[in-house]
Amino acid sequence: MAALARRLASAGVTLEHLDLGGGLGISYDGKPVPDVADYVAALVGATRDSGCSLILEPGRWLVAPAGALVATVVDVKVHPARRDSWCSTRHDDLLRPALYSAFHRIVPLERDGRPA
Repeated sequence: MAALARRLASAGVTLEHLDLGGGLGISYDGKPVPDVADYVAALVGATRDSGCSLILEPGRWLVAPAGALVATVVDVKVHPARRDSWCSTRHDDLLRPALYSAFHRIVPLERDGRPA
């Protein structure tokens, strides 16, 4: 983006902003994610000479740790090759796995060692 902004400026088209979108990942499975300070340092270092201000969107990084989807298993169907669980939620309640196989941890809730 910074290289494009420089090329455009040399052609007489000056940009004011670079919208770099989101980018900070969320660790749903315990894998490391970039440190915020390191991420910002990399972006600033790469765009410093572009002459543009930066626009960043924190997206899920900001809000994902603040919530959880709670569902109840309402039925279990056993087939010879598999077992299907039917939940009280739908695909549109947590759409990312249905769209592109995104990983989300599923944790059973228990009370005193028994399912809650």
